[in-house]
Amino acid sequence: MWGLWHLPVMIAGLYYSGPYPALSVFLFMISVTSFGYIIGRLRLTTGSVWPAFFLHASWNAVIQDVFDASSEGENVLFWTGESGILVALALLAAAWFISRSPMSVRRL
Repeated sequence: MWGLWHLPVMIAGLYYSGPYPALSVFLFMISVTSFGYIIGRLRLTTGSVWPAFFLHASWNAVIQDVFDASSEGENVLFWTGESGILVALALLAAAWFISRSPMSVRRL
């Protein structure tokens, strides 16, 4: 759902899409699905929405401000940014790594 929410503005080219819109959408879906898993797991293991809230807020601040401000060059969004190849691979690897450890759900 999270990824689908962003699709209309990505397809219109209004939200962090690289030079290849179809590839940007595909990579963005990998990124948000992986990040959604990480946030969901954090929520379930802590029993609180606040760690997930702060992780999402921090992500937006870092990826949209720090990464974008310090990244330059032609087709930079192809590699970095929320629909970049490196970001999608890093989030996919992080989600896979986190999924390898046992999870204990903390009840409220």
